[in-house]
Amino acid sequence: MKTNKLVNIHDDVPRAGTWLIAQGLERAHANVLKTIENNKSDFEEFSEMKSESHKTGGRPTIEYLLTEEQTTLLMTYLRNIKSNDKVRLFKKALVKEFYRMKRVIRSVKAQADDPLWLKAREEGKVNRLGETKVIQDFIEYAKDQGATPEGAQYYYENLTKMMSAALFIIEGKYKNLRNVMTGPQLIATGAAEVIIQKAISDGMKNNVHYKEVYKLAKERTYLFAEMHGQSKILSEQLQLFE
Repeated sequence: MKTNKLVNIHDDVPRAGTWLIAQGLERAHANVLKTIENNKSDFEEFSEMKSESHKTGGRPTIEYLLTEEQTTLLMTYLRNIKSNDKVRLFKKALVKEFYRMKRVIRSVKAQADDPLWLKAREEGKVNRLGETKVIQDFIEYAKDQGATPEGAQYYYENLTKMMSAALFIIEGKYKNLRNVMTGPQLIATGAAEVIIQKAISDGMKNNVHYKEVYKLAKERTYLFAEMHGQSKILSEQLQLFE
């Protein structure tokens, strides 16, 4: 088991998934879930319970994403935890990973004091406004061509997700992805937004079908990403605290 995968950031909080915790403690995941469910109100005193679907090769199963305090509580509530060297090393690695992720978060917050990062962030907001206006026009354009109002509204979210998937490797979930990007990542995002904006404008100008306009924006974005290269979110901070 890779110890640097034990803890990820979800909504800006370090959390550990119960699937890997169960493996590390050599317990059945179902038993770990049962312990949490039977004492859920206790766990909720520390933080809102977060969960997600976990694919194990068979049917997807639900796992909880626990904060450091919730993980500590789970260790207390689980009975007869094995004390062999493998489990002991896992516990130690889990503690280290929570500590490392807290240092990573502090490092990310500190970059907001960097004038160059702030400049890139502000310039990105300007690009975002321009892209937002074009996407709003595109949504109306799509509806005029027969797209349902509900479906057309998703283009804003879909274009953002498409761009992020093209440019970045993302582990965990963030309230605002741009706030954890490095300066170069913000600049790359701004460039991709200009490319998307131009592709949509070109498509609408030439009366291209709205579905083909989206494909054009995606093709140009991925071409840019191929030339620029993908980068991992938080890679610099994670390497710094290895």
